[in-house]
Amino acid sequence: MEAFQGELSFSEFPSLGKSDWVAEALRSLKLENLDSLQSQTYEGIALAPFYTAEDRPETGLAPHEFPDGWQNRVEIVGKVPAEANALAKKALEQGADAVCFDLRHTENLYYTGLLRGFEQTRLNWILPLNFKEIDALAKWNGPGSIDFDFLSRWTYRGQQPPSGFKTLKALLSLSKSKISQRALTLNAQPFGLAGAHAGQELGLALSLLTEYIDQLRDASLSTEALFKQTEFSLAVGPHFFMEVAKFRALRVLWKQLLATYEVDFFPARLHARTTTLNKSRLDSYNNMLRATTEAMAAVIGGVNALTVGPYDEISGQSDDFSLRIALNVSTILKAEAHLDQVSDLAAGSYFIDYLTVALAQKAWAFFQQIEQMGGFSAAFTQGFIKTEIESVARLRRQALQEEKHILVGVNRYKNPKDQPLPLNKPEKKTSSDLPLLSLARWAEPWEEAL
Repeated sequence: MEAFQGELSFSEFPSLGKSDWVAEALRSLKLENLDSLQSQTYEGIALAPFYTAEDRPETGLAPHEFPDGWQNRVEIVGKVPAEANALAKKALEQGADAVCFDLRHTENLYYTGLLRGFEQTRLNWILPLNFKEIDALAKWNGPGSIDFDFLSRWTYRGQQPPSGFKTLKALLSLSKSKISQRALTLNAQPFGLAGAHAGQELGLALSLLTEYIDQLRDASLSTEALFKQTEFSLAVGPHFFMEVAKFRALRVLWKQLLATYEVDFFPARLHARTTTLNKSRLDSYNNMLRATTEAMAAVIGGVNALTVGPYDEISGQSDDFSLRIALNVSTILKAEAHLDQVSDLAAGSYFIDYLTVALAQKAWAFFQQIEQMGGFSAAFTQGFIKTEIESVARLRRQALQEEKHILVGVNRYKNPKDQPLPLNKPEKKTSSDLPLLSLARWAEPWEEAL
């Protein structure tokens, strides 16, 4: 084929503004206006039927603020050291980049045993509230993070460690001397699991951070040092474009918060975990598909690390097959889809940029409401957090009952030959006078009807 030698000209294509597109839409659809095509999200954000360059706001985000790819972080829950080590080694051989030891429900912990062979590995620790073995973690010199976010757990467990801030401060002091370790994880996952909308999740994450900073900063731990120890961990849910915007909006909010505290800019570190909110024991292989779209939303949103839960995790009996498939989701998105080759995958999307800015504004306003009440702890104990989240969760449950919101295989398109996953033994409910969050899955009413 002979190469084109002339000059490209697009003069035959007229430049059209939004008003031209609106006029054409009204003509072709025989409508007087586009009001019937508009909708509103749970966050209170108005959505138009289409977007043009005229709708695109300035996000303030730049490519260097996004990571080059993401970590495939595998989660190992409550195993004895020998078994945990074997699972971690196997996961790293099969494509994981980082290991997270979730020790919240484990007794008789042996941190030295868990560390054996992984002293320089990228590790992430979710520590129990009774954690005291600071000296054991001192032997860990590799990169990673520590989740001892007791304020977040307080909202649904109703318990705080008696010396929580003291323990956290010791962990922060320890990590400050290590390269690429972060000990201030803001775990906003429970808010998403309780049914919060994206603006509430982000506002609460910011409120957690400011409360920890106010309680922990002193001569030995400056505000800047605390910010540099920060990692956000959020659940990624089913509403694809909103979830993409959520992680991008958090970077906008991070920049705004740094400026408020007069700390020089550096990029935020974000971790996403696929939610269990929409997972079901019914027609359970659909959970694989749900986790895949959630993983894509997190990646396109620009997370630094991603954990994909196995499709049968709600049964508490995940096997080698489900663990391998979960691990392979990130691997396929990297090795086959090559999504790790592009920085800020959503850049240039009129709709996503609009959603990013609108969501950041909603989240900042919610954050300010909490701060005016006295901060995270005050808003929680006064019942504000529970009331606000429950108002949204109630609307979501109603939409499911009315089939305005579909869970495939649960409230519609049911599998007549289904063999439901076994029921995991539920955690013992905490008796508390506090307004605790309820972390209930959407499918539970249909599962209970079996």
